[in-house]
Amino acid sequence: MQKELRKRELRRLAAQLRCPTGQMGLDIAKLMHTSNISMTLEGIAALDLSMSSTILELGHGNCEHLPKILTLNDEITYHGLEISTLMIQEARKINDPYITDRRAVFEWYDGVHIPYPDQKFDKVLTVNTIYFWKEPLELLGELYRVLRPGGRVAIAFAAKEFIYDLAFANNGFTLYNRTDFKNLVAQTDFEILKFKRKKEFVKNKLGNFSERIFLVATLSKK
Repeated sequence: MQKELRKRELRRLAAQLRCPTGQMGLDIAKLMHTSNISMTLEGIAALDLSMSSTILELGHGNCEHLPKILTLNDEITYHGLEISTLMIQEARKINDPYITDRRAVFEWYDGVHIPYPDQKFDKVLTVNTIYFWKEPLELLGELYRVLRPGGRVAIAFAAKEFIYDLAFANNGFTLYNRTDFKNLVAQTDFEILKFKRKKEFVKNKLGNFSERIFLVATLSKK
């Protein structure tokens, strides 16, 4: 009985990580913002936002990190896409001043098709979403389509060797290491500019710290 209950809890947690809903989703979003902020900052740094840019982010969560992007340059504009309507609502609430100033937009998408015209964006960011991509090649093709020539994509994700040991990862996660990711990108028109491997210590729900290995890949459109 306890084993089956544990399995249900893990499936529920995995579902919330994929698409947050309800009060648990709000709690998960806050936790994810805190635990993933270093990965998010590494992804932002990889984009090189010293100049004015139009940015797209996939899977922004509650987007508490948006000021980290928009304060880098007054000419930056941001578009966020989410599969979670709850996260869109929360991001809009948290970032209302930026929306009012017409520097930020938050919208829904289906996780595959990007509802924007060709060559709209200079940069694309996504952190800890790749595990849930239903059609990774199609989505990468969509990112290539909406990116301007010379544009960059930063994809940050925890490495397979770290996530593999997490109990909830057996519930619909697709895990990647450096080789897996390179093989995926090799099937697209993207070029890999950089691949960083980072280590950090993160706190779990029990208050214990463990070492997390994550990767930040920077892709370029030729």
